[in-house]
Amino acid sequence: MSPAPGRVLAVDLGARRIGLAACDELRLTVRPLGVVRCVGPKRDARAIRDLAGELDPVLLVVGLPLGPDGEVGPEAEACRERGLDLARRLELPVEFVDESFSTVEARERLIEAGANRGRRRVVDADAAVVILEGWLAAGETPRD
Repeated sequence: MSPAPGRVLAVDLGARRIGLAACDELRLTVRPLGVVRCVGPKRDARAIRDLAGELDPVLLVVGLPLGPDGEVGPEAEACRERGLDLARRLELPVEFVDESFSTVEARERLIEAGANRGRRRVVDADAAVVILEGWLAAGETPRD
């Protein structure tokens, strides 16, 4: 976990959408922030800054789609490159965590909560919540 106190911003990088979540300053609670439609690196970073800038995050946590045995395949490597670029544009340090099954878990949570089908279709911000909760629960820097 980052030694610097403050809020952490988590992102679930998808091909069409980027899900965002953040924790409070004490890192006790996590909430979804919303979704940014992917347009291009510069505009995506600007949209994320607009959505999360007022929170003044101190760290970016990016989910990596690792393989079943934790291997970094082409998709995870591309995600790592996007995450590094986003962190540079946002001027934040970055940490990477395994996001395996975060979307599945987020969907299951929404079903349990009684969310309608439309809400369950756009699950990206909820997947970012799962990513950030996992990072916080680990209590240490998982991977970078």
